[in-house]
Amino acid sequence: MSANTLDSAIVLFTGKGEFNFPHQSAERVRDRFPGREGVELAARVEALETEFYMVKPRTDETLVDAANRAAQTFAGHHPELSSEAVAALRWCFAFDWK
Repeated sequence: MSANTLDSAIVLFTGKGEFNFPHQSAERVRDRFPGREGVELAARVEALETEFYMVKPRTDETLVDAANRAAQTFAGHHPELSSEAVAALRWCFAFDWK
């Protein structure tokens, strides 16, 4: 799986550019990339999303600060991913943060 394909799958999974709010869907990834590739990509994207969400907001952080810190931490662990893919996960994190 190429980095470009994974980047595209992450953006597709999040719904960024297609919806006004995050709408995560592994099914969209499997539909776009049929067969074994789609199944593997969807699983990889879901694992990456789980990893992104492991950065927990601090009580003294704003939403923007927490999302930026999560994105920076995640991007440091995954330099192979595009800034667009990281931004898509950041977008979801910011909406899901409670």
